[in-house]
Amino acid sequence: MERGCRGKTFFAKRFSPCEQMNDYHIQSLAFLGDAYFTLKVREQIMRQKPGLTPRGLHVCTVPVLCAGGQSKLFLELYDLFTDDEKAVARRARNGRGLKPPAAATPEEYRNATALEAVLGYLYVEGKTERLERLFCHILPIV
Repeated sequence: MERGCRGKTFFAKRFSPCEQMNDYHIQSLAFLGDAYFTLKVREQIMRQKPGLTPRGLHVCTVPVLCAGGQSKLFLELYDLFTDDEKAVARRARNGRGLKPPAAATPEEYRNATALEAVLGYLYVEGKTERLERLFCHILPIV
């Protein structure tokens, strides 16, 4: 295990899941899911187009990573979600304080947040096989 700044250990442990998923703030799950989704999409684009500059990579990822792109993916994946995943998505879509960016409609932003929350939920729960199955549906679209 690597040591980081001042002897602190980074990447030491995975999350230890809460007793109840409701213990996690839904926006926190979306925050984590957004980071996971961004990493996976960028990784896929780099594999598909290894010669692109960072600017070119950015241009390729924006349509997928923006709220509109994530909203489309959410709608395509929704029927594949389990009941637990649908419950997380419902909590995220109905969350308070969601202020969409200027480039997205409120519905697109709610859908994007729901997708991110489901991915964050799966990540925190350690359901990596499930994440991989969902990304098998997502990545061909990218």
